Order: sequence, then C-alpha cells, then structure tokens
Amino acid sequence: MTLRRLVSAFSAAALLLAGLPAAAVTPSYTYLQDTDLQVGSHLLRIAAGSQRQGMTVGATSVAITVAAGEAFILWYPGPDPKALENDASQPVCNVTPDHNNQLTLNGPLTVTVSPTTDPCVTTNASTNGTPKLTIVQPNGGQTVKAGDQVQVLWSTAGNLASLRLSLSVDGGQSISSQIATDEINDGFYAWTVPTITTTDHARLRIDGFDQGRIVAFDLSDADFTVQGTAPTQTNSEQNPTPVVAYDPAVATAEATSIDENQGFQAPTDGSVAHCVDGVRIKGLSSKAVYYCGLDGKRHAFPNQRIHDSWYADFNGVVTVSDSDLSLIPLGANVTYRPGVRMLKIQTDPKVYAVAKGGELRWVQEEASALHLYGAEWNTKIDDLSDAFFTDYTIGEPVPLPAQ
Repeated sequence: MTLRRLVSAFSAAALLLAGLPAAAVTPSYTYLQDTDLQVGSHLLRIAAGSQRQGMTVGATSVAITVAAGEAFILWYPGPDPKALENDASQPVCNVTPDHNNQLTLNGPLTVTVSPTTDPCVTTNASTNGTPKLTIVQPNGGQTVKAGDQVQVLWSTAGNLASLRLSLSVDGGQSISSQIATDEINDGFYAWTVPTITTTDHARLRIDGFDQGRIVAFDLSDADFTVQGTAPTQTNSEQNPTPVVAYDPAVATAEATSIDENQGFQAPTDGSVAHCVDGVRIKGLSSKAVYYCGLDGKRHAFPNQRIHDSWYADFNGVVTVSDSDLSLIPLGANVTYRPGVRMLKIQTDPKVYAVAKGGELRWVQEEASALHLYGAEWNTKIDDLSDAFFTDYTIGEPVPLPAQ
C-alpha cells in the first residue's frame, strides 16, 4: 500500500505534502453532474465536480480514494438525513441549510463511509456556514471567441479565503489551463478567452479554498464552445512565408497560468508531489519566492518584476520551514508573463516582446512598439540580467505594422 504523510498545514492558500513514491497513479474521475450512489438501503448523492481516484461500494459502506489537491463531496439527502460514519475523523452530521448531511473530503486520503439509520439533528441547519459555489455563466450552450472578454459570474454562500478558476476542454474531466488563482470571492471575473483550437467541450471549474483546503467547488452544467485560432500575417514583399502576428493582449490571454505558459507537466513516474500546484511559497530564512508547478517542482521568480507580471502583490505567499522547502526539487526559473512587458539586456541593443513559453520576438522599429504598446511603450521595457537571458528562446521578429 502506498504510504503518505501530511508534513505541514498552512492557514494561507496551500498544503505541502510529502510521502513515498507511489507504484502507479490512477487518473482521477470527475463527476460532471450530481450523481446518486446506492450503498445498501441508503441513497447518497455525489456532488458535481467531485474527483476521486478509486471507489469500492460494499453492502454497508463505500471506500473512496481522493488524490492530493483534489476534493470530493458526498451527502445524505434531506429532509431527514442520517449520520455518515467515517474513518476520516470528519463529523458524522453536518446538516446544511438545504437539509443535506454533507461530508467534504480533501486528498490525499482513502476513507470508508458507512451510512447509518441514526437521524441527524437539524435544528441548526439554517445557521450552518458550510460554503457553497455555483457557476452562473458561462454555464453551457454559449459560444465564445478567442480574444473576447467574457464575464464569469458565480454565486456563493459561506466564507471562502480565495478562489481558483480553471478551464477544461474535455467536458470537465480534466483541467487544460488555469484562468485565475488567489482570486477574491466577489462573484465575477473578466476572462479574456485564450486562443486555442476550436472546442465544443469547454467547461469552467471553480474551487473555493479555506485554510489551504478545497471546501466548495462547481462545474459548468454543460459544455460551451470556444472558437478561434492563432492569427497570421503575411508580408509577401519581404517574406513569402506566413509569419505569426503578435498581439500583447492575445499573448497574455494564452498564458493562463505559469504551468500553461512554460509547459510544466505532471510527473508520469508515479512520484508524489511535495508541492501543491499553483501555490507560491518561500522559506523562513530566505526572501526568494517560488512557484509550485504542476511538475511538483519549485520555480524561482528571478526578480520582483517577473513576479509582478503574474501577480498583483505577495498576498497568498505561504512561508514554510527550510526543511520542508528542501523537500521540493528546484525547477526552471519563472519567465515573464507574455504581453505584459518588453525586455532588453545590456549586451544586446534589441528590444524584445515576450511570447508564450518564454519566446522573445524582436520589435524591429519604434513604429512597431508604438503599434503594440501605445504612446507610453518606452515605459514598458525591463532590463533583464544576462544571467537570466538563457531562460528564454529567440523566435521570429514581430512583423512590421501594415503601411
């Protein structure tokens, strides 16, 4: 059996996990709608958006395995819910205002839940503060286009420290990119639709956090469509080969997260991550801030300007012990978010725009910079140390603006 241990818990936006390598990793299954679960004579319900790696239903109980960084909600429907005995040290009765007895599970764990005939007291149901999230739009059936700014709306109940918005392009079964992390719970977010291959199986997912744990979530009820492909521009007089146009807004929209921008992938060797994806951390004895990647590694922000191209401030950075930090392998440096700033180094007079994946594209003339970044273009150039120039690659120059 795989052994895992929780090494530290934090009151900010994350948990650090440590453990022994697993023999194999089973892909998680995501429930796309509320789903009934029959356990003996008891009818339970699984919440849409719940994720589990495994489930075994017996005559009187159900065993559920939830992976690290994922969550699962099971409830005994009202109006007269029964107790849910469990070996995860969770309350057997948590009656919500809609008179369901709700059990919220955060991985990594395997828990056995045994529904009983013992009734739950419901006198305090109306004051239960268990959080709840519901996506209002886009909630299915819409068509959005690359580059459009779409207002994402949700409703909420209870207290949530922060939210995470993610995009799925396979109907909700997996996450293709993160839209926003450490988002405040104000009910709306202006989402610039990324330029991706046309898909009619897009859904949004929203996760709500409290003390680093997912306590509420929701999926779009049905699929919606994203339309759009990368624009191209051809200068037949100078180069008959089509060259990809550069638009700072589109470049930024394509980089929905650091993972997406730099292509960090989850390990395939069965190893257990020591770091929760999307969380920023720092050690007790150092000022360096790191991004915890999907690859289970910590990625340094070489300077504050690079950090600020991704985040508005340092709220949400989790401080960990030096020993916990040492458990997390060091990965590649974080690069500038595309489209936000232009770059130059002292040993090269060229000014570069930043594209996805840390690709630098030479801005050949002042007219191009004016066209891309407006009249204050010269205030949007950062000097990059030569030592970090190797974090980037050189791509094709930005096409000159049409005359």
